[in-house]
Formats: sequence, C-alpha cells, structure tokens
Amino acid sequence: MVVQVAFSSSQSRMGKVGTDMFGGNFLIDRDRMGQGTYDDAVRALNLSNLRYPGGSITEWYFDINDPDKARVWAPERGEYRDLLPLSDFLSQSASLGVGVNLVIPTGALLGNGAIGLRQPLGSAYADVKRYVSDVLAGKYGDADITTIEIGNEYWLSGEMTDDEYAAVASVVAEAAQAAIDDHRASGAAPEGWVEPEIAVQVGQYGAFSTEPGIAQNETIMASLSNGAAQAIDAVVVHYYTWGSYAELENFEYFFDRLDTWEYNGRFEGIEYHVTEWNAANGRSAEQGLKQASTLVWMFSEMVAQGVDAAYVWPVQQNTLNKLTGNEGDPVLSIAGETFRLLSESVAGKTLVRHEDLGDAGDVFVYEKGAETVVFVNSRKAQTEAFTLDLKALGVAGQFYWTTELGSDGKPGDAFAQPVLTISAGVPNAAASATFDIGAYGVLRITFLDAGQDGAAVDRPDVYDGSAGRDVIRGSAAGDVLQGLGGADEITGGVGRDRLNGGDGNDRIHAGNQADVIVGGAGNDVVHGGRGADVAHLGEGNDTYNESLQSGPTGADTAYGGAGHDRLNGGGGADVLNGGSGADRLSGGRGADRLEGEAGNDLLQGNDGGDRLFGGAGDDVIHGGGGNDRIRAGSGDDLVRAGYGRDVVDLGTGDDTFLGSAEDGRRGIDVVYGGAGNDTLTAYGGADRLFGEDGHDKLAGGTGDDRLDGGRGGDEIWGGDGDDTLLGRGGNDNLRGGAGADVLRGHDGRDVLRGDAGDDHILGNAGVDVLDGWTGNDILSGGDGDDWLVGGDGRDVLDGGAGADVFVFDRADGVDRILAFTEADRIRITSGAENLGDLKITRQDDGATIRFAETTIEIDMLAANLGSSDFTFA
Repeated sequence: MVVQVAFSSSQSRMGKVGTDMFGGNFLIDRDRMGQGTYDDAVRALNLSNLRYPGGSITEWYFDINDPDKARVWAPERGEYRDLLPLSDFLSQSASLGVGVNLVIPTGALLGNGAIGLRQPLGSAYADVKRYVSDVLAGKYGDADITTIEIGNEYWLSGEMTDDEYAAVASVVAEAAQAAIDDHRASGAAPEGWVEPEIAVQVGQYGAFSTEPGIAQNETIMASLSNGAAQAIDAVVVHYYTWGSYAELENFEYFFDRLDTWEYNGRFEGIEYHVTEWNAANGRSAEQGLKQASTLVWMFSEMVAQGVDAAYVWPVQQNTLNKLTGNEGDPVLSIAGETFRLLSESVAGKTLVRHEDLGDAGDVFVYEKGAETVVFVNSRKAQTEAFTLDLKALGVAGQFYWTTELGSDGKPGDAFAQPVLTISAGVPNAAASATFDIGAYGVLRITFLDAGQDGAAVDRPDVYDGSAGRDVIRGSAAGDVLQGLGGADEITGGVGRDRLNGGDGNDRIHAGNQADVIVGGAGNDVVHGGRGADVAHLGEGNDTYNESLQSGPTGADTAYGGAGHDRLNGGGGADVLNGGSGADRLSGGRGADRLEGEAGNDLLQGNDGGDRLFGGAGDDVIHGGGGNDRIRAGSGDDLVRAGYGRDVVDLGTGDDTFLGSAEDGRRGIDVVYGGAGNDTLTAYGGADRLFGEDGHDKLAGGTGDDRLDGGRGGDEIWGGDGDDTLLGRGGNDNLRGGAGADVLRGHDGRDVLRGDAGDDHILGNAGVDVLDGWTGNDILSGGDGDDWLVGGDGRDVLDGGAGADVFVFDRADGVDRILAFTEADRIRITSGAENLGDLKITRQDDGATIRFAETTIEIDMLAANLGSSDFTFA
C-alpha cells in the first residue's frame, strides 16, 4: 500500500529553529573533554551549547564557593566521585566554540529546617553574586556564558517545595543580575557583549513538592520578587515523553505551563528553554529505531511551541535513550544519528508544515531561502512506499538528495546500531516522487531551488555518512561519497565519483565513469565499475574486483596498501599494487601490471602480455597466457611463466622458475635467476635460462634450450632438444639429456655429461669430468687435468692442456683422441686387465688401440705408448 502525502494543509510559519536549539547536557562526574571523548560527541552532534554541571548532580556535588573542586564524597553511592573543575570545563568549551549554560545549585542556598519552612541563607546573595562576577570576569576561563539557570528540578534533586524555590530563585536572580550589571558597568565586557539570560524553572509535581504542577507554576510566578521578575529572561521545563508514539500529543501540558508565564504580565516576552528533553529512559515504548521518529516529532513540537533553547539529555550515558556511548565510546546511537540529522540540516530554518499521516506517521517541512528540508517519519511495521506531491509542496523541478535512518536490528531494539542510507542528488524533481522507507525509518529529503541565488553554490559536492554503518548511493553527477566510520556500502553513480569508505569493513561499488576509490582502514571489498577506476584500499585485508570491461575504460588501478589484500583485474590493462602484506593479485584479461611489493604475495597475470613485479617477500607468480615480463624481486620466489614468450628476472633469493609446456617460438622464455641458489625449469619451447649468481639448478625441457648457470656451482640438465649448457664460473654439473647438445664448463671443477645424442662437450678451464654417454660426441677438456669419457658411439676426445685421463670400457665402439701427451693417461674400466690384453698399432704420428669391442684412434702421439700410459680398473 502506498502512503499518499498530498500536503493539503496550508503552509504557515509554525516556528523558527534558533541557534540554541542544539544544546547538550554535560555531566560533571562522568563526562570528560580533551583526554576524554565528550568533545568528540560535541563535534559529531554539532552541539551549540553545553549545560554544566548537569542535572541532579548539580544539586548533589557542585559548590559555587569551590567550583574547581575535583573530588567529592557521594553518600548516595557510598564512594568518592571525580569531578571536572569549572576552569577545565570553561577552557575546553571555549576551544570548542560552544556556549555555556551554568546551572546554580539551589538546595545548598537554603537554611536548615523542615522542608517547606526553610528560608534562603543570609550569605546566599553574596555567594551567588561573587560566583557569577568571577565567572564573567574570566577567573575560570573565557567561554561564552549564554545562560544562568536557577537550580535543577527543585521538586526532586533540589528537595524543596515551590514556595522555597521561589524564595531562593528570587535571591539567585537578583544576585546574578547585579553581577551582570556590575560587569557591564565596569567596562570589562567586550564590545557587542550579550549578557547571559537568567532562567527559572516551571512549576512541577514531584517527590518534595506534591501540589499539582499547574498550581505550583502559579505559586512560583506570584512569589518571585519584583527584582527577580525583572531579571528573569527565560522559563525552563524538562520535556520527557513516555508511552507510545501515538501518545506524544498528550504531553502538550509542558508547553501550556510555559505559556502561562508568557500570559502573565510580569513575564511577558519571556523565552522558553527546555534544558532536558528526550524519550524517557525506561518509560517510553519508543526505543531503538522507534525512538528516531519520536525525537523528530518532539523536536518539531518544541519548534512549533516557540522554544528558544533546548538541551538534549543524555549525550554520553549507559541509558537506553543515550545519544552516544559512555565516556570512551563516542559512536553515535540511533538517537544520536537522529539528532545529527536535525542539527546539520534545520538550524536557522522555519518549520512551515506538519502533515499528520495518522497511523502511517508524520511529515515535517522546514525551509529557508533556496533550501527545503523534509522529514518523513514512517510508523509502518514494514517497508512502505510514500508518494509526496512535490508540486503541492512547491519543490517540483528542484535538485534533491535523501538520507534514510534505519537500523541493523528490530525496530524496537534499544541496542541496535544505526544504518544511514544516503542517495546523492537528483537534478530535477518530478511533480511527485515515491520513496521506499524501511520499517519505522526516518527519511530526510533536502531540496534546493535553482531559481534562487546561491542554490548552485549550496548544491553539495560531498555526501558524508556517519561513524556507523551507512549505505550511500551516487547520482548522475560527479559525487564525493564518504562513509567515514562503520561498515558502509557505497555505490557510485553515472558521473566521475570519489568514493571514500573511511574506517570499517566497507563494500564499495564504482559507477559508470572513471571513479577514485579510497577504502580506508578496515577489511574492505571494492568492485570496479565501467570506467578506468583508481582504488586506494588502505589498511586492512581488502578485496578489489574489477569489472570485465575491456579497452581503455576498463583499465583500472588498484593499490592494496597495508594488509593481506586480494586484487582481481578484469578485461582491461589493469595496474594492481598489493602494498605491504601477503597479497593475491590476479590480472584477468588484458596487458596488466601487477606489483606485489612487500610480503609473501601471489601474482597471477592470466591472459595478456602482463608485467608482474613480486617485490620483497617469498612470492608466487603465474604469468598466464601472453608475452609477460616478470620481475620477482627479493625473497625466495616461485615463478610459473605460463603460455607465451616470457621474460623473467627472479632477482635475489633462492628462487624457482617453472616454464610452460608450450612448444615452438611462442613458448620461448628468457629467465634470469639473479643472486641466490635458483631452480629453473623450462619445459616446452626453446627457452633461455640464466642462473647468474648462486648455486643454481637449471633444466631445459623439450625445446632447443640455452641454459647458462652463471657464477656459482650449478646443476644443469638440458632435457630434450638440442640444448646449449654453459656452466660459467664455479664447480658445475652439466647433463645434456636427449638431443645434440653443447656443454661448456668454463671455470671451475665441472662435471659434463652429454647423455643421449651427438653432443659437443667443452670443459674449458679447470679439472673437469667430460662424459659423452651415448651418441657420437665431441669432448674437449680444455685447460686442466680433465677426465674424458666418450661412452657409446663414435666419439672425438680432445684433452687439451693438462694431465688428462681418457676413460674407455669394453663396448665403446670406435673413438678418436686428437692428441695424447706424455702427461695423459688412458684408463680402461672393462674388457682388458693389463697391457697384454691390448693390441697397439703405431702408425704415422699416431696409434690405434684395440680391445674387446672398442677401438681407440690416436691422431697425434707424443711418444711410444707404454705401461705407464695405462691404468686398469
């Protein structure tokens, strides 16, 4: 069912919201500023004035003759209570720029005797005048004193009757006014100084004054002295409601009492002050989210009744109706968020309409100049649609935005937390608009008339959430949406937005343009939109998911920041930077740039020619498809190249590289191991592996690979294909594997084994072991005392310089030694046991040696062969 809001009532000036309507009570024994959290509450709630030293505790603990007392015995509690001295309070209030309502305790100003028969102390006038004079002179600080209130609830904490209160109030009013007059006459008051208002209490039934309230009201008015009547500027009531929302109208008698003062000729023009107001703690059925609409109703009722100043109670407390938590817990409650919605939007405006929707709720309309603010109180137990006749309201065609106050619990749950849903501006309101409001929710709609001067300037650029959980939605314009604290959900609109999650575990959805996203502290989940977004995720274990959009508009940039983040690219050429922490980065489609930074990261390039940078830490990097460029950075990294022609720099650390199985030119990888003991495995393709510094392990795979161990004692396996193996510096171990391989030992004591295939093995410098294994191999020992083993096949052996050993067995076939010097030796491992088993034939400059199934041909022989030239196993 849709609730129709026709705005059939005529628009009229029902009351203006004065600058003093957003005061709060300060409790001297509980609240603290500076080192405490009350000043946080002042800023969050936009409090204009503070009432000190509080309610009942004013009468119990405060002493005007010792206002800086920091500790007092509390008999009702049986303990000492720490107090905030007046000097500290006034100094801190001045720094916050708030006005001060000073409450003067009245019970201590009465003499001894039976209740109802006591008179003010003889010293009362002098004590009050001295106290007020000292305050105005700045003895305790330079805060703006807006009001001097005479006592707190004389009928209860003041413990006196109406007659007694009238007597003591007369003394206090006259003494305070005398101090004010002296201060002005002294010239000490600054130019433009506005003197404090003196406020007296309305008559009220209570424990110590049991006559009907209306009768007590008359008694006090009649009994106040003429001097007091002239001094008094305001009358005070405490406005608490109980029962249900439907019963709120029953409490109009509070304002009737105030009106009685206005109608009395002695007090004509008197101001109305409500120095405590709220839904009564423990007595009202309006708790949790239900309290929100109650507070909006009560505030609007105060405005309509002509109240000039109001002080909500309590600000910080452990009660069910509190606005924030206790000292140390500055997070706003549902009541606090309601107060903030009012204080930030209706100050200085005029209440012009109140639409009573019956059981459905109420609508209140405030306006000033180009701005109209509408509050809709839903009293429906389920989400309900409210259709507002904007033409009748006079706001059709205007720009507007909305804020809905809901909760994360049941509507009557006093411990539920507030949830704000903020929708950024709509440029042109139609003749009517329908708004869905959750059960017992409060919706605030703000309209701006573009036809009035300043409206375009006043149009908001920034939409702020709260310290709690918010839902914020962007518009067609370029918005700035800020969640502040709490677990927020923020969604960008059509324009180029800036989305700021703030503290808390937020969910952020970018919109249709190139948005800037700032996750802030907390474990955030961010979804990129349709534009080229830039996301700074900040502290926390965050997740970023880019859209699948390709092309330039799908090229997102995401910075993970501190924490263990998950960054997922989409269809475009994305830039993902994990920051510190163990991050997981996935590029998606497109030529992406992934930067792990510090921490043990996982980088997955996926499709596209990606650039992957591991940074510091033990990283795992998957290139995926495409021709990738990978720099693993420092740490013991694992790199999987994936399909494509990849170039990999493993950097420092003991790294591992695994190539892909892709064959052909498209699968050629170039890998640099860098410093550290690396393990490089090529698999398919004609790969190029460079071990560089460290004791590395290189394995070629199926292609024609080039494996360069670099400096250090390396182990190199060629695998299938016609490979080139380079040991370089260090004592290397090279095995060619299948294929016609080239093995070069270079410096160091190397072991080179050709394995299957017709291999070319070069020992170069150092004492090397060369083993051709099978195939028709060429072995060149180079410098050093080398061992050369031809193995099966027709091998060519060249010992080079040094005392070399040529090793043969019984079935090596026909091998050839290019040169044999006097320092060289031939070692026979099987097929012959001594020189007699050999058939040696000298020919030209060489010789032929035969035994078993082996023939050794020596091209150049330095001298005749003898027993010293042979060893037998």
